[in-house]
Amino acid sequence: MRLRPALIFKRGASSEIRRYFAGPLLPSPLLRPELIPIVPDVPQLRFQAVHSLDVGEAYRLAVTREVRGAFNLAADPVLDPQELGRLLEARPVHVPAGLLRGAADVSWRLHLQPTPAGWVDMALGVPLMDTTRAREELGWRATHSSGEALLELLGGMRDSAGEVVFRDRLWILGGWFNSYSAPPRDVWSSADGKTWTLVTREAPWKHSDLPMTLVF
Repeated sequence: MRLRPALIFKRGASSEIRRYFAGPLLPSPLLRPELIPIVPDVPQLRFQAVHSLDVGEAYRLAVTREVRGAFNLAADPVLDPQELGRLLEARPVHVPAGLLRGAADVSWRLHLQPTPAGWVDMALGVPLMDTTRAREELGWRATHSSGEALLELLGGMRDSAGEVVFRDRLWILGGWFNSYSAPPRDVWSSADGKTWTLVTREAPWKHSDLPMTLVF
């Protein structure tokens, strides 16, 4: 049995995803949806996403049912330029694929962002997955839309918080508000990702922007 998820988004993964694909030069305030005026309208630029909690539920269903084979996991809708524009209240603007690739290549060579142009090629060639089998045989349904998962991720990138699983609980820590305020030092914990308990307001660190969290 194999599960094949689309892009997995959650708030706690935002620091790592931002570090890998955007880098530290991207100002956090610019990640507010209202400050994103346009999205590139490239016909082949479309992708699917799913929230990590929905992927976890799929694994739970898979180990408790007699099923075999591969199951695709993705939430609706497909995130294409028009859907991204609606979600972010931004205007899709036609951009040739070659120009998008060239901009990625130049900015990568200038060390302005960490993503080489090959990632653009891969993004433009990603196939769309059919999730019918997961719904019908696993009884799986995504409880978060792809847009909700993406907005949660962007919110985490803006706040720059970290998340880790430890002793069967989720932990959120660190982050950033603005350049004129001290970074937050509060730590929160949850058993289900819905109800959160404040563990401490004064964790023993001074800097917490884009944290890397590890369990050992």
